[in-house]
Amino acid sequence: MKKISLRFKTRETALKPQNRPPKTYLRFVWFVPLVLIIFLSSCAKNKNEDGQSKYEGSLSAMNAKLFSIEYMADGVKLVSDSEGNELLLVPREAAVPVAYRDKKVVRTPIQRAFFMSTTHVGLLLALENEHVLDSIAAVMSAEDDWTIQPIIERFKRGQIQYIPWTMQTSVNIEAVAALKPDMVFSSSGYESSTKLFPKLDELGMSYMEVSEFLEESNEAGLEWIKFFAAFYNLDEEAGAIYEKKCERLRTLSRMTSEIPEDKKPLVAFANVFQGNVTVQGGEATTAKELEKAGGRYFLEKLPGNVNVRISMEEFFSKAKDADILMYNAMINWMPDKKALAEEVPLISEFKSFKNNKIYVQSKGYFMNSAALDVKFEDVVSIFHPELLPDRELTFYTVLPDSALGTEPVDTNGGGGAE
Repeated sequence: MKKISLRFKTRETALKPQNRPPKTYLRFVWFVPLVLIIFLSSCAKNKNEDGQSKYEGSLSAMNAKLFSIEYMADGVKLVSDSEGNELLLVPREAAVPVAYRDKKVVRTPIQRAFFMSTTHVGLLLALENEHVLDSIAAVMSAEDDWTIQPIIERFKRGQIQYIPWTMQTSVNIEAVAALKPDMVFSSSGYESSTKLFPKLDELGMSYMEVSEFLEESNEAGLEWIKFFAAFYNLDEEAGAIYEKKCERLRTLSRMTSEIPEDKKPLVAFANVFQGNVTVQGGEATTAKELEKAGGRYFLEKLPGNVNVRISMEEFFSKAKDADILMYNAMINWMPDKKALAEEVPLISEFKSFKNNKIYVQSKGYFMNSAALDVKFEDVVSIFHPELLPDRELTFYTVLPDSALGTEPVDTNGGGGAE
């Protein structure tokens, strides 16, 4: 079979978490970076008799580093995940290429899948396709945890099953086997996933490891929309969706690029749990994105490009004069100023506390993982409301004085991911 010339590059070895912090601190990837340079190449296409697109060239430059897709004739695709696992995706009516008969085959579009992270489901939502949502057979977050109405509706109709889990314990393999899924999608690095994979191998089940949160930029993380789209033969649609989001980000970038340095607010970004202060190094994605949104990161000279622990004393000295505190927790984890004062006793002395400029994420922030352009627009609006007058925040909220009227508070602490 003749290959179509399109190969997305990936690392030879995907990033593997080392001494990974608790999950609550993991997903600090919180809004999409603006596109500095996007190289677009032409995309000539034609249609098969069944209406399926065939690619004759690259849809766009590849920003993600932790997965790859090789498109071939007749809609066949070779997909590699974050750990180098490969699957050959073959349309149901197509033949398996002779040269690839040694590869594990998954027929597309997939009909039933088990998604082990809410962020995976969030990326699916961007495709705006009912079949895609109907293919969600099981998730590992209970119905009450979801804020996405199409998912809640499918729970109520009995279409989606909840399979409980923890980061350490093994997933119930009997429950997974009973699903008879075409695919299992797992986040890399969790002990529960590591224990599950050998059992899936024994059962002959197909799975892929997803590490969108380990990408080097938020733009790259967003590109995982294309990864999931490949399993539903919606590659062309995903490319258009991705470019539309990038165009909005470019527009926002132009709006903030001319702001003078002395007009940019000083912004702190942190989470405090049981006396441990977690921030981002000055080279981290979050720090860079704060700057792209028109802010000045309060620890710009702090070495590191990932999570960094600092002392409470250093946090106080560096953050107390910040104009804005972006507190890295959802409102159901950190409901009000009183709760924050219990974690950070001196918070009342912070400028951001006095001026009511502490922001937290809305419930459902992380499961809306494809709305990163909207999240970035939120942040631009927070930093420079004059640029987006009358805009109401979607995924952030000012930390209220009182939790009265807010959603029920989770009690196992921390902030960050769902």
